[in-house]
Amino acid sequence: MNRPGAAGWLIAHRGYPHAYPENSLAGVEAALAAGARLVEFDIQLTRDGVPVVIHDESLSRVGDSDEEIATLDWETASQRSIGEAGRFDSEFAQQHVPRLADMLALVDRYPAVTAFVEIKRQSLKRFGRAPVVEAVCRVLRQASSRCVPISFDAAALARAREYGAEAIGLVIKPWNDESRRAAERLAPDYLFIQAGRVPKGSRSLWPGEWQWAVYVVDDPDSARMLRRRGADLIETDRFPPMLEALSAS
Repeated sequence: MNRPGAAGWLIAHRGYPHAYPENSLAGVEAALAAGARLVEFDIQLTRDGVPVVIHDESLSRVGDSDEEIATLDWETASQRSIGEAGRFDSEFAQQHVPRLADMLALVDRYPAVTAFVEIKRQSLKRFGRAPVVEAVCRVLRQASSRCVPISFDAAALARAREYGAEAIGLVIKPWNDESRRAAERLAPDYLFIQAGRVPKGSRSLWPGEWQWAVYVVDDPDSARMLRRRGADLIETDRFPPMLEALSAS
């Protein structure tokens, strides 16, 4: 990625959830306005097959009800707040569940942004891989920004390739030989892993044709250490302060 400085390798994870509700239009816009050129957000499907930006299958953690997204049609889901009242009281009560199309319209307003779009396994299990991946890829094709489907589900990513995805990202859970073999079989463009699952020490990350992305890292020194070990990209919940700290060093 021929982008200068930390903005070329620092991913805004779910927008800017340290200061805004996660996966909200306001949070993603705050990260983009602060200079993010790499963003990540999560996708579930509504009952009527509309891809929406939310991590959990239920609204209970971020919203104002315990309804499941898959039981709501888009018109109803669009009226549900994701303002995280437990963290922010009523400050972001008007932040509602956004469609993937709405989020990408926002991303498209900023130049040279790559969006990593995680297709959540709950929707894949509920509706099936083909309908979910097709619905997501249909929206991604309409965006002018570079969009990369990512998932824990390798079969869903293989299908995304069939639907024309130019790049894909596999998220692995355990750091073990089985995960490594799965990565080598799929040969994704990106390989994501949670920071806590990276073995301690100084050993380099597995070599491969992929770019490594490690999440979630909110400490500049940890980000630098992971970069030395071979991480190409770092995801953070605190994009603006992390960018400032890493750009100053």
